[in-house]
Amino acid sequence: MKRQYNRLSKKLYNGGFWYFVTVCVDDMKCIFVESATPPTYIEDVYKFKLNNIGNIVESTWLDIPKYYSNITLDRYVLMPNHFHGIIGIDKNSYSLGTSKKVSLGDIISSFKQISLRNVKKYNNPNVGEAADSTKNIMNKYNTFWQKSFYDHIIRNNTDLLRIQEYIMNNPINWE
Repeated sequence: MKRQYNRLSKKLYNGGFWYFVTVCVDDMKCIFVESATPPTYIEDVYKFKLNNIGNIVESTWLDIPKYYSNITLDRYVLMPNHFHGIIGIDKNSYSLGTSKKVSLGDIISSFKQISLRNVKKYNNPNVGEAADSTKNIMNKYNTFWQKSFYDHIIRNNTDLLRIQEYIMNNPINWE
C-alpha cells in the first residue's frame, strides 16, 4: 500500500513561515526523562528532568541553527515520549556549506538523524560508558523516532501565542 503524503503544498514548507512541529517516539515509549519525575518549574516554564537521551535530543534541537542559515528557534519542550517545537524558516534558508535551499522536512529529517546518531555514539561502549541503553528502545528500523512528524503552519501572532502557551503548559498537563 502506498503511504499517503500528509503535507500541504510543498511550497508552503520552503520557508517564509513559522512552524509548530511535533516529533514522536516510536510506540510512544517514554525514553527522554528520568522515570517518574514530575515536571518542575525552571526558568519560567515547567520542564521534565531529562535523562541522557533527552539531553542529547535537546542539544541536537538547539544546534539546528549551526547547520542552516536564517533559522530561528522559539519555544520547545521535550516530553517523556515526544517533542514539540516552534521553528522559523526564512525563504532564504539554506544548508550551511552549500547553497541548497532547505525545507521544514529537510530540517526535521536531519534533526531526527543527527539526534539518533548522537544517542548511538553516546551509547557505544567503545566511546564511553552509557547510563541509558538504546538497545531496548530501537525499533525494527534501527531508530527510536516514529516515521514522519506533525506540523502546523503558524498563521498569525494569536496562533503563535496560543501554541507557545500550549508548549509551556504541556508538561503540567502530561497526566
